[in-house]
Amino acid sequence: LRRRGPDACHVEEVEVPGEAKFALCATVLGLRGPNVAVQPVKDEQGNLLAWNGEMFGDPSVPDTECDTHVLLERLSHCTSEPELLSVMSHIEGPWAFVYYKRNTQQLWFGRDVFGRRSLLYRKEGLDNIAVVSVVSPRPSEHWRELPANGIYCLSLTPTKSSWLRLFPWDQRPTGGTFKLWRSWCDTKTSCPLNATVTDSIQSQFSSALNREPGNGPPPMPPLEEDFFRKVKEEHEEIRNAMVQLDSVLYEAVRRRLCNHTTVCRSCIPHHRKGIPGVPQCSHASVAVLFSGGLDCMVIAAMCARFLPKRCPIDLLNVAFEHEVQVTDSEGKTKQYVKSYDTPDRVTAREGLEELRAAFPEHEWNLVEIDVSTEELQSQRTRHIRNLIYPLNTRLDDSLGCAVWFAARGQGKIFGAERSDDAPYVSPARIVFLGMGADEQLGGYIRYWKAYKHSHWEGLIGEMALDINRIAKRNLGRDDRVVSDHGREARLPYLDKDVVSFVNRLPIWMKLNPNLPDYVGGKFLLRMLAADLGLNEAAFRRKRAMQFGSRVVQAEPSRGKGSDICEELVNMYLGPNDHSGDD
Repeated sequence: LRRRGPDACHVEEVEVPGEAKFALCATVLGLRGPNVAVQPVKDEQGNLLAWNGEMFGDPSVPDTECDTHVLLERLSHCTSEPELLSVMSHIEGPWAFVYYKRNTQQLWFGRDVFGRRSLLYRKEGLDNIAVVSVVSPRPSEHWRELPANGIYCLSLTPTKSSWLRLFPWDQRPTGGTFKLWRSWCDTKTSCPLNATVTDSIQSQFSSALNREPGNGPPPMPPLEEDFFRKVKEEHEEIRNAMVQLDSVLYEAVRRRLCNHTTVCRSCIPHHRKGIPGVPQCSHASVAVLFSGGLDCMVIAAMCARFLPKRCPIDLLNVAFEHEVQVTDSEGKTKQYVKSYDTPDRVTAREGLEELRAAFPEHEWNLVEIDVSTEELQSQRTRHIRNLIYPLNTRLDDSLGCAVWFAARGQGKIFGAERSDDAPYVSPARIVFLGMGADEQLGGYIRYWKAYKHSHWEGLIGEMALDINRIAKRNLGRDDRVVSDHGREARLPYLDKDVVSFVNRLPIWMKLNPNLPDYVGGKFLLRMLAADLGLNEAAFRRKRAMQFGSRVVQAEPSRGKGSDICEELVNMYLGPNDHSGDD
């Protein structure tokens, strides 16, 4: 917890009438306002709030002020459960929270509909519950991720019959009905702790997924260098949609930057003290997880359009040690040598040059992060495994390790000369990630297979399934591994307005099956990239991070991404001790 929140730590212990008691501990990474709000925050009525979230775009919360006290005041003024649920459901941004309402003796807790902030839970016996953001598990403990299916209310009054209730979201991100949502909640894993499912909450998505393919994509010009320019000139409907995507995505990035003090973590202590004459910070306070691929290139461009020219931007690129085969000049002698020249390293350097050409007024730092096999094994065994937990597949292992090392930001700046061997460590306090783009905009290869097998209906169904299960897959894990470095993950592709807009688009604007996958996949986003001056990125093929960074080749044991990673399981439980698995 202290690694997640290095700026403050505090514990509140509460005993309530009867036998119930609890302790609430919170650490803080202060990003908004001039001062750090120590948590849990407490008001005059004795209400307590532990808040790990952001209130984006709220006109009553100035960008320069902390939102924690504002939220506590709103919750404390609620005189009914529907009012409290309405306050939480109208928050635009990622969040996880625990709120103690003293006059009703209730503990409220939950995550946003996408599960962008981590919460785990464990139940001991009939009346002991623990809820945490991250945990170092003992072999005898079995934690689960709290489903992001609504808001939970725990009664601390033992006479109440429904001691734990779940207020589920009324619709899924694609617009599924409450009836369907309720059936999803009624499973053992999705509705934990024997919670009673009760009234639903509005999840604030303005548009359901467009399931009508219409007439399909119009004829396209030849696939030449100026392909995207010609599409823009010839097709008004596509051009207008691209302009709207530009608008909502830029606004999503702006929201995630405007309330962030553009001061790096090295300079922020001096600025918080209010010392006169402190020089303006000229270091990178913002970073982008970077492969040179389409999603991160567009995010980087949006950051450059908003940030002041004085603000450098760190591009964090990770590569894992792997062996490559080389031959002598005659092509005879073959040997294996260690290398960090990964596909993502190559495209990252290409992307850097393209960003410098499109936005020459900004300073771009490509931070090349090389991870040896020894360090990977050491950090995974010692630390990363606890952040990936309770997830346990090979894909969780690969991506969890890759994102952890990338977010650490420790490497060397490409092209920079240093007089010593000390690594550069990014001072950025927020890190942008591209999660959510592939699911919404048609980035996965399996979508093409779904189209070939079941035409538009199969494609739409496969994409809807992925969008609706984003919260169940990896965002809690990503929050744990990024925030472990005292940085906050920001995911503009999962902004509420971006999701609602993309939901409205006809399916062929997301994936055009009449074009090659490196053009037809995420078609509208490629149009936008080309319009931003990133033409090479617009034609770049989709590549999964675990393959592009070569993390899957860093160790000999391999398998399918969905396979259980025995190394992780053995670390959690000890060898041959899988008791409690289900």
